[in-house]
Amino acid sequence: MKNTILIIEDNDAIRQNTTTFLEQANYKVLQAPNGKTGLKMASKSPDLIICDIMMPKMNGYSLLYMLNKNPEIANIPFLFLTSKYESDHSKSSNSDILITIRHLLENRVKALTIKSKGLKNLEKLFDDIKLNQELKASTCFKLINYKKKEIIYYEGTPADGIYLILKGHLKTLNLSSDGEEIFTGIYGSEEFLGIKAVLNNSSFAETAETMEETTVCFIPTEKVHELINFSTIIREKLLKLLSNNQPQEEFELSVLIKNSVRMRMAGVLLRLATPTPETNFGVKISDQNLAALMGTTVETVNLTLNDFRSEGIIKDNYDDKILLLDSIRLLRLKQIM
Repeated sequence: MKNTILIIEDNDAIRQNTTTFLEQANYKVLQAPNGKTGLKMASKSPDLIICDIMMPKMNGYSLLYMLNKNPEIANIPFLFLTSKYESDHSKSSNSDILITIRHLLENRVKALTIKSKGLKNLEKLFDDIKLNQELKASTCFKLINYKKKEIIYYEGTPADGIYLILKGHLKTLNLSSDGEEIFTGIYGSEEFLGIKAVLNNSSFAETAETMEETTVCFIPTEKVHELINFSTIIREKLLKLLSNNQPQEEFELSVLIKNSVRMRMAGVLLRLATPTPETNFGVKISDQNLAALMGTTVETVNLTLNDFRSEGIIKDNYDDKILLLDSIRLLRLKQIM
């Protein structure tokens, strides 16, 4: 997937000329003729914004100020066009701006790499093999921001790539034969999605929908296969990296139904647990979604949760979150066959 650049420039000739050479450099380009339009188009979360300073309606400085006020787009790299570039469209001038763009995009990846172990390991894998420019991490990784309740991919569509969650949570769903949604899993930061489909050259087995504002790192299918085919060593390293980030509990109903209700409940609670101020871990989920994950009824879920409460394994807090009081016991229950 190409990196997307938004160019905001009121001079039609400069905007079009800049667009042409950026597209020739294999970037996708969005155009805005003024600052107000550019601010609206920034909501599309481009990878980089190139902006003129002196423009009608809203100048470049005002635009940058407004962008920084919105946390969803404040981290987009921003580059001002100078008067020197506007008066000089030589090859050397274009070459300079391309170098600057590459550095900004690489730095954006590195900034998230510091916070993401999975992304750091992926970038190290790219660096270790010393591939050509087309397979550098900065050109293979696509950082995408999604709003709450946005669809990342649909069940049955060809797998276009692997998704590493950097921030936020999403859920996966299947549609039953009568059109009802079956809740199949929740995923958070440092987890990969789409691995099996990409490796098997198949379609996605479920629909992925964000539960909150979410940032993912997207690696296109063709880049994954280039890495796999590069050498046996690289293939083994990549597969090990991806498998280590897979959830330990697969939320496929055909697997869950084979286990006892208590074992299934323990596995689901451990899988969904996140840190809370009150205790080490907690889970916030509706009884209906919990029942769907376990492949059972809401009544069975309530009975099992009540048993866990009476045994001191869990308790509820003020915002309807299930607090895990005895994770060790839950782990033992989960491992019982």
